[in-house]
Amino acid sequence: MFKKKLCLYKSPDPAYNFYMSYFNLLKFAHSLWKKKLLKNSRVIDATAGNGHDTAALAQMLGKGELFVFDLQKTALENTKKLLQAKGLWEQPALKIHCFQKSHADFDPLIQKGSIDLAVYNLGYLPHGDKNLTTKTATTLLSLERALKLLKPQGALSIVAYPGHPEGVQESRAVALWFENLKNQEKIKGRLFFSALSEKAPRLFWLEKT
Repeated sequence: MFKKKLCLYKSPDPAYNFYMSYFNLLKFAHSLWKKKLLKNSRVIDATAGNGHDTAALAQMLGKGELFVFDLQKTALENTKKLLQAKGLWEQPALKIHCFQKSHADFDPLIQKGSIDLAVYNLGYLPHGDKNLTTKTATTLLSLERALKLLKPQGALSIVAYPGHPEGVQESRAVALWFENLKNQEKIKGRLFFSALSEKAPRLFWLEKT
């Protein structure tokens, strides 16, 4: 079963609408993660970025395993610094594994059917080189592989950004992939987005049943 939900923020200023939809969407995504995670959960952050999602996941988990991926060395360095600053890097009960590699190439350490949650925050590294961005082909490959890694009741969280050229193509491709999963009985999903702007980010949420 797939559902759509509109997240509306009314303002005469388009920039404000985008700002509000962005931060509220991420906040809402975090609330979905928190409901999904249990102690000893195993989680993938497929796009480390500057580490904010990684830190949120580490705080929610406290105990378990967190697998973090990013192609850019700077992203992983920023992520580690943030985790250290928040006292999350060396939690005794939480194992954090960082990989400087594409999210299309998950490490063999991660077995099929072992992951409770995999999260994606697509696009480019904030405050980084905007020409270095997630790509449609590798994102779709990664999503297919991540789906196989999920446990029953596991979930995928995908935030996509159609506000830049590659993001337009990527968002459309993810939406088509998302819609095609309707034919799979063991998958249910919901789409959350702002109706105020076609360039506003959107959240795709998938669960194995």
